[in-house]
Amino acid sequence: MSRQAGRVVGVGTRWALARTGTVTGGILSMLVAVSWPSGVAAVQGSDLRVLSATAPATAAGASTAAVYVTVHNVGAIADRLVNATTPVADQVEIHRSTLDGAIMRMRLLPSLDLPVGGSIEMGGGGTHLMLIKLHHPLQAGSQFKLVLNFARAGAVTSEVSVQPLGSAAKSGRAGRAGAH
Repeated sequence: MSRQAGRVVGVGTRWALARTGTVTGGILSMLVAVSWPSGVAAVQGSDLRVLSATAPATAAGASTAAVYVTVHNVGAIADRLVNATTPVADQVEIHRSTLDGAIMRMRLLPSLDLPVGGSIEMGGGGTHLMLIKLHHPLQAGSQFKLVLNFARAGAVTSEVSVQPLGSAAKSGRAGRAGAH
């Protein structure tokens, strides 16, 4: 297992002050605060933020698709992504692609650790969610629901934006953050 804290991304100052009730929490959040991008998913009472969720469009007849998410943990307790579900596919698996010599290999992961203050950043050529047995092609410009299930936080629902083929993988950082 390897661990690498993700880059610091949007933390809401008002939320941290209200949530922690401490000056330290407020100061810390002000140091790392940036405005949340639109589409940030948060569950009331949860310390997890889905900062982005994208998928490349698929061709007609495709049975699989990749989804790239960035999730940040603003809480004081580590968590772990254990699985995911979506209404657009029969199954969702956590995968990591690695280059083994000249061969790209994809490996099924049982979970992904989300350390305190860290992020899971998925991207093309690295960690991703694999949708299996798609019910229909993913059309650029459309959206669909994705439920990420965490060991501590439980279900976190997000909207996945379907991007033109070739652009969604650039939104993440090749899945380097988080451990499994």
